[in-house]
Parts: sequence; C-alpha cells; structure tokens
Amino acid sequence: MRLSLNIIVLCFLLATNVNAQQKVSFEKAKPFSLYDLNDNLVEYSDFAGKKILILSFFATWCEPCLKEIKELEDFSTKLDTSTVEILLISTDKGKRKTIKDFVKKHQIKFRVIHDIYGITAKKWKVNDLPTLFLIDKSGNILFRQQGYSEKIIEKIKSKIGDFVK
Repeated sequence: MRLSLNIIVLCFLLATNVNAQQKVSFEKAKPFSLYDLNDNLVEYSDFAGKKILILSFFATWCEPCLKEIKELEDFSTKLDTSTVEILLISTDKGKRKTIKDFVKKHQIKFRVIHDIYGITAKKWKVNDLPTLFLIDKSGNILFRQQGYSEKIIEKIKSKIGDFVK
C-alpha cells in the first residue's frame, strides 16, 4: 500500500515538473497580400519582424466596427508609431469607392486594405465583425477579439504597455 502511494506521488511530481517546463505557444499570423485604397500592395511581410501589428477586420455597414475604429484612433495618439502599426482590413464585397467614401466620411486616418474576396478573412478565421488581432514582432498572435469589446483598449495596453506613451 505504501509503495503504491509513493509511486502515485512520484508520478504526480514528474507530471507536474513536465508541465512546468512546457513553453507557451502562440498561433502564428498568416501572410496576406492585399491592396490598399490607393492601389498599393500591402503584405504582412512589410510588418513582420519590424512592428507590433494591430489588425482590425471591419465592414462599412458594421456599427460596432466603427465604434472600435474610433477607439483605436483615440488610442493611436498614445502609441509609439515607430513600433506599433494599426491596419484596417475591409471585408466589404462591394467597390472600393464605398470604402473610400466611408473612410472620408468618418475621417479615418489608418491605412485601409481591401479583402474583396474574403480570402484573408477566411485564412484568419474571421467569423464576426469587428475582429481584432494583436501580433508581436515575431508574428505571434498575442490575442484575438471577435466582436466589439468596450475593454479592447485595456486588453491591448495589458499586452503592449511599454509601447504606449
């Protein structure tokens, strides 16, 4: 009986030690190549290894998306833009003119790229709008927020606080 108990305790200790040594693994950002509203090619590789990327998928008809964009704009004034980039990806299926009009009407200052066929949104498993990703310089997705959250800025700050002025 005592030997069985010792074996159980030993197995538990070994299992606990193995788990303690495991590294946290992150999902990696997927590459993309899309055009912005001025027909310039924008690729994930433009940012990889250089900047922390806040990537927000949105649509012009999505009210919560606009709310998130406005919060990101306010927050962006506190960011070190040499280290952090905010990029918007429109999932609108229509013409770019609709997106351009939306950007102009709401005075959006971020770079907007267009995922007209939804291929990038599908690769990134975007099922709800807005969907925001925070990606570190190594391409690790630090977190993902599907749907609007009033605490999105707090979540971002908790991950990249050192890069906020």
